[in-house]
Amino acid sequence: MSRTRTTDCRESDLSVDAVAAPAPLFGVLGKPVTITVASTVSNAGPDGPTEAKVERKVLAGTGITVTPDTAATTLTTLAVGTPQRLEKSYTVNCVEPGSRTLDFTTTVTPRRAYVVDSRADNNQRTARLTLDCAVPVTINVHPGSAKNPINLNGANVPTAVLTTHAGEYGPPLAFNATTIVVTSTRFGSPEILLRNLGVTEIHNRIHQEDSLERDEKTRDGDLDAVLHFGPPRDALVPSDTTACVFGKFTSSPSGLTSFYGCDTVDVKG
Repeated sequence: MSRTRTTDCRESDLSVDAVAAPAPLFGVLGKPVTITVASTVSNAGPDGPTEAKVERKVLAGTGITVTPDTAATTLTTLAVGTPQRLEKSYTVNCVEPGSRTLDFTTTVTPRRAYVVDSRADNNQRTARLTLDCAVPVTINVHPGSAKNPINLNGANVPTAVLTTHAGEYGPPLAFNATTIVVTSTRFGSPEILLRNLGVTEIHNRIHQEDSLERDEKTRDGDLDAVLHFGPPRDALVPSDTTACVFGKFTSSPSGLTSFYGCDTVDVKG
C-alpha cells in the first residue's frame, strides 16, 4: 500500500518500463519523417506520489540527422502503481543511403534529494531504431501517357524506373536502373508500400530499354528498367493519386541499397 512520510527519509523505486520507437519501414534521402517515441515510467513504491525527473535523449548514427538532438527533461509526479506514458516526436532526415541507427534513451530519477531510489538498475532504458534510408529515383508510370491511367481491373501497370544522372529530375544521386533486383520490387500507393505490401513484377525480370522520359516524348539513350506490376487492384484504390515503386539495387559487389520513386496516376475502378 502506498504511504507518505513527513520525515526526510522516503523510498521510491522509480523505473523506466519501456521505450518504444516504432520506425517507418523506410525513409528517403531528402524527405524528413516524424518518429514518435513513447516512454513508460513508473513508481513501485513503497512511498509515493513522488516527484520525478524524466530525461529523454537521442543519439544519431552516421548518415542520419535528428531534430531536436539535445536532451530534454520533463518533471512529473508518479503515484505508486500508476505508470505514465510520455511521448516525444523527432524529425529524422536520411543523409546517406543504407541502414542507419538512432538510439533513444530515457532516464528517470527522483527530483528531491531526500528520496532514496532503492534500485538503480531499472532507471534507464534505450531503444535502438534502424531506419532503411532509400535512394530517391524517378519513375514513369505508363510511358507515353501524360495522365497515367490505371484500370484497377487491368492485368498490370507498365512502369519505367529511369536511369538518371545526379540532379536530373531532382534526386541528388545518379541511378543506374539496370542494377535493380527485380525480386525485391513492389508497386503501390505510398501507404501500401509503408505497410510492406504492394504488387510485384509479373514477369519476374527487368525489361532493359531506352524508355520514354517524363515528358512522354523523348528518349535520352540510357538503358532504363521497364517493369510490369500487377494486379493493380491489390496496389491501389480509386482515391489514390500517387503510385510508387520500392525495391533494392546492387550498390556494390556484395551490397544492396533500397530505392523509392513515385509518379502521379489517374485510377479508375
